[in-house]
Amino acid sequence: ASDTVVADGDALAEVLATDPVLDRTTLAERTGWATGRVASALAALATAGQVGYDLASAAHYHRPLPYRADLVATLHPRLAAARLLATAGTVTPTANGIEVTSGERTYLVHRKGTGFACTCAWWARHQGGRGPCKHVVAATIVGHGAWDR
Repeated sequence: ASDTVVADGDALAEVLATDPVLDRTTLAERTGWATGRVASALAALATAGQVGYDLASAAHYHRPLPYRADLVATLHPRLAAARLLATAGTVTPTANGIEVTSGERTYLVHRKGTGFACTCAWWARHQGGRGPCKHVVAATIVGHGAWDR
């Protein structure tokens, strides 16, 4: 699943080259992808420094920078851990959200307003203030269609 998000990011990067301002809905229409899949691909590109977000205009923009996919995991340990969870098959969509099994525990990732929340200790401590926990990232990597239901 993580390879899919990286491949989606690479594919989306080709589409972005012509648009100074990026709209998820428009990108979804142009690619034929669900908006959740576009959001995941944009997140992968943002992690790689290929996409930025302008708060004043509330829009993503394309900013091509030198990119090395192999460095992303070393720079972002939660992303690396989330990719391991996603590829291990421990992420399961349910009626209440997405369950992510990590070690001997299972956590529930669910929608909270316009964002996400998790039942893990990281989320309890930081409430998203230090970025998403590895469970939210894993659920996002795997859960394209589950979030769009």
